[in-house]
Amino acid sequence: MTFATDASRGEEVSFARATPHLSASVKAGNRPGTTTSTDVSEVARGACPCGGGEIIVYLETPDHGWSSRQWQRRWGEITCGTCATEFVVQISGRVRLVRRSDLEAQRRKVQEWTTQSDLVLQSEGAITLFQRLVARLKAERSVAAVWRCLSHYGMTQYSESAFRKHWKDAEDWVKENKGIWLLERILAHIPVQPTQVH
Repeated sequence: MTFATDASRGEEVSFARATPHLSASVKAGNRPGTTTSTDVSEVARGACPCGGGEIIVYLETPDHGWSSRQWQRRWGEITCGTCATEFVVQISGRVRLVRRSDLEAQRRKVQEWTTQSDLVLQSEGAITLFQRLVARLKAERSVAAVWRCLSHYGMTQYSESAFRKHWKDAEDWVKENKGIWLLERILAHIPVQPTQVH
């Protein structure tokens, strides 16, 4: 098993795949999102970047026999105080070390993008475009026609039957789906003079 640090550091740390063994029994409420008692097993461990400690990966599953195999949680622990100050463990498909400074910079960029997006969505121009889409959907003669229109312009991934279950009216749909992605599709696809899509 390979433990990869962030790309800017460019180094890899080898993990020895541990023989799974019970490390602890975590009771409900001890970890976020836990609703039942769970078993925590150590699944891998390896040296930290400076060599002064270890990085340990755990797997958490419910401790009852009828649990779904889809319910599980993995997380990592850095036992070295120096490396724990500089790095955090992220597990998304693969186990990665990410510098805390890089993570904070990424979070700031996400927050800045979110703030700018909110300003755009609240602008007079965006409001006008969303109103244009509402009018376009109201012009359709049936829910099926609305679904065909939205599917044609890439504004919904629902099947027609699933779309019917969620559909209330044009205003509600636009309100629930309002976002930069929808604004981009309106600008790219919805003509000023509506044309029928069948």
